[in-house]
Amino acid sequence: MVALEWPVSGVFPDSVTTYSLYAVPDSTTLPEGGQPPLTDEDDLIATWNLAPIDIVRSGGATVLFDLTDLVKQWVSGTKSNKGIVIKTRALDEDGLRTQLTQTKLVIR
Repeated sequence: MVALEWPVSGVFPDSVTTYSLYAVPDSTTLPEGGQPPLTDEDDLIATWNLAPIDIVRSGGATVLFDLTDLVKQWVSGTKSNKGIVIKTRALDEDGLRTQLTQTKLVIR
């Protein structure tokens, strides 16, 4: 398994928080200035939902996205590796960027 994992803080405990993982499409020209490329629902790989009870029970939560299938496509050459984009409506761009500084690559 190849996965990305990070602890979650700063989410709203009274609503479900959804994180979405997108593969950057092969046809994408990457923008300058560090801005994430545009994505659409066709590029969606996975979502991760955190319910309020998850956060209350453990005093926080962890997001884990399994990238195994995507990495296999990159390695086999069936998909170009233009990267991934992670989005959530629960945080602004700076808040998400701060959360993602704690991201770990998990290989098992």
